[in-house]
Parts: sequence; C-alpha cells; structure tokens
Amino acid sequence: MSKSKSPRYDVTVYVQNPHSVISEGIAADLLKNLAAGRMVLPFEEAIHEDWVEVYCTPGPSAHDPFVKHAYDGEHPIFHEAVIRWGTVPADAQEAGDRSPIYFYFQFRGCLFEEPLGPFRKRFKDVMKSRPVVATRPHISLPEHKVVDPEDAPKNKKLKRGPGPGTAGTRVEEW
Repeated sequence: MSKSKSPRYDVTVYVQNPHSVISEGIAADLLKNLAAGRMVLPFEEAIHEDWVEVYCTPGPSAHDPFVKHAYDGEHPIFHEAVIRWGTVPADAQEAGDRSPIYFYFQFRGCLFEEPLGPFRKRFKDVMKSRPVVATRPHISLPEHKVVDPEDAPKNKKLKRGPGPGTAGTRVEEW
C-alpha cells in the first residue's frame, strides 16, 4: 500500500477531566511549547470572547510526537493541528463522545493513531494532567472558524482612562 493510500486519522488529545475549563495561560503554554519544538507552526487563529482556536501547519519536527527517529516519508505526518480552549464548550461534533469539552489539541489528517510516550510526557508536564487520546478516521478538514467582530474580546484597557501613574515617577523641570 502506498503512503498516499494510507489511512489518515484525527487524533484528539484531552486532559484527564475534559469537563474542566483550562486557563488561557496553560493552553497558550502548550502551544508555545510545541511551536518552540517546531512540531507545529501557528498560522491562523479565531479569537472569540469565550473561546480561542489556533490552527497550525506541520513544522520541521512534526514527526516527533509519532516517530522515534527521523521521518523520511514523502507525505506530511498530519495535515493540520488545532488547539482549542475556552469557557464555552466545543461543538459536540468536535468533542466526540466526551461532550461537553472545553479544551482539546487535535492532529487532523494524521498518518498515525497514537502519539508516543515523549509527547504524552510533554503534554502532562505542561498541562499538569494525564493526556487522554481519542482517534477517529479522518474524513476531511473542517473549515476554520471566523469570529464576528462583535463577538471578539473587548480591550478592557481602553475602557479605563489614564491611570494616576506610579508614585515617584513624576518629573518636574526647574
């Protein structure tokens, strides 16, 4: 069977308790960690007032979660990856059997069904939770979400006027 005919999967990684809300800082740390390791390269994002989705392309080290050594295949390990977090649960179709779900990291169109131990350890170290992996056959890439400007987060700093300043920083000229 040629690699082009190899089955592809959507590999979704959840935290141990998928019904818990994950803070933005922890989810962003996972994204930064994987981007720093060049496994994923963020290229687009949808930022809603209640949730965030970041879409990523495979990086030069995209094989690291699935292959112990170098990958010399002619096809990419996965088509895209997406990380989603927020205070509103994801759509039931995205969450699979685990609805409601507030956080997930998903490899879409992946050649492998399960990430290896080093990726799981990295996930656990950053997220402070054991990873739970769910796999389903890949059908197609869903369209990226687009956020209406009215639903985008408001810049709270703009609502406040200028502050009084920090004590001792006022400059007086003589």
